[in-house]
Amino acid sequence: DPPHLADLALSQVGRYLKAGRGVIYTWNSAEGVLDLLGSFMYTERATLGARIRLGEGAVGQVAREKRPIVLYAGSIGTDLPPTAITTGTLHVPARYTYTWPLLHEDTLYGVIEVATIEHLEEYQMNYLSAAAETISSFFFVALQHQRIQDLLMTSEALTNEAREQGRRLQEVNQRLEGQQLQLQQQSEKLQQSNAQLEEQRQQLQQQSEELQQTNTQLEEQQQQLQQQTEELQQTNAQLEEQQQQLHQQAADLESRNRALEQASRYKSDFLANMSHELRTPLNSIILLSKMLVHNDNGHLDDEEIKRAEIVHQAGGELLRLINDILDLSKIESGRMEVHPQPVDSTDLLA
Repeated sequence: DPPHLADLALSQVGRYLKAGRGVIYTWNSAEGVLDLLGSFMYTERATLGARIRLGEGAVGQVAREKRPIVLYAGSIGTDLPPTAITTGTLHVPARYTYTWPLLHEDTLYGVIEVATIEHLEEYQMNYLSAAAETISSFFFVALQHQRIQDLLMTSEALTNEAREQGRRLQEVNQRLEGQQLQLQQQSEKLQQSNAQLEEQRQQLQQQSEELQQTNTQLEEQQQQLQQQTEELQQTNAQLEEQQQQLHQQAADLESRNRALEQASRYKSDFLANMSHELRTPLNSIILLSKMLVHNDNGHLDDEEIKRAEIVHQAGGELLRLINDILDLSKIESGRMEVHPQPVDSTDLLA
């Protein structure tokens, strides 16, 4: 997470530059302020506060101009108390402060500031600049990761909604099948009634003495037949209306499926573009850490070389992870080519 990242970065930068104090502020674009995210040997949280606006102090000015500021304590008036570096046995003023913006592609992500007793050499200034770019890149990655999570949640919500629509459609189909069965039963009953009517008509011809009684029964049966016919027409109208609703729901489901496919395609394109965009800063990290590991100038001790090797190894692992993400996006979009080859099972097991 960003606070842990800020503390690790400040610890690394502060120890390498032999700084007495250090802070990292993150840019809160929603409120337009800088919030304190991490610190190194910092003791004035309650006094100075954890929130700075644009233009307030060196941190606010660097955030506004997006340019570094270096201050020397000798240029500060005597009325202002100097910034102090405090240890368990020492309390001395800091003579130099170095405030650097955290920029990635000219976008502000925060500000880093360190205070030292001695002036930094040129290579140390270059290291601070490179560290600011690296920290900005990691903040950018964290932001992109959050956006990916939001897209995944949106995709999952669309998928669940499509499943719910499918379930409702299945229920409508089941009800429609039940109504069709009832309609068939009513049709069979109508056919039986017609057969009975024909039989009664034959009996009318044979039994003329029961003509009036038979006519009365025939009228009653005709009324029942008319009522059943009206019920059948109403059922047919309801069936047609339900079929239209079913077609409309099927069209809505198809539209949502297209939207889901489009969201999935956007996600794949985003993963591919993100993987390519992350290669540039990551390659820089790997190259710089490799140069530090080689220690051509011989100014690094064994512990610093070991740290550079850890950075180089972590960069390589992150690059492989990005390649895996890119492969996944290619597989999902159907652009991955398969090349079958025989594999030695012994080597694979090893």
